[in-house]
Amino acid sequence: MSLKYHLDENMPHAVANGLKQRGVNATTSTDANMIGATDEEQLTHALADNRVLVTEDDDLLTPRMSAIHRIHRGVH
Repeated sequence: MSLKYHLDENMPHAVANGLKQRGVNATTSTDANMIGATDEEQLTHALADNRVLVTEDDDLLTPRMSAIHRIHRGVH
């Protein structure tokens, strides 16, 4: 199984486009109709679709978020 990625709205679309051009399975918040979604909603979405969440949001992994989502594909 290859990794799949979900890039939240903090990531430039150019990153997602570059990944897609290289055959990587990547979605964005725009693709998923999640613009304005909370960090928890972004992580829940990624978890539900077995995706690694990619973000530039430096406060994503708060203790509360870590406690809610102990098992996930990853956050980068």
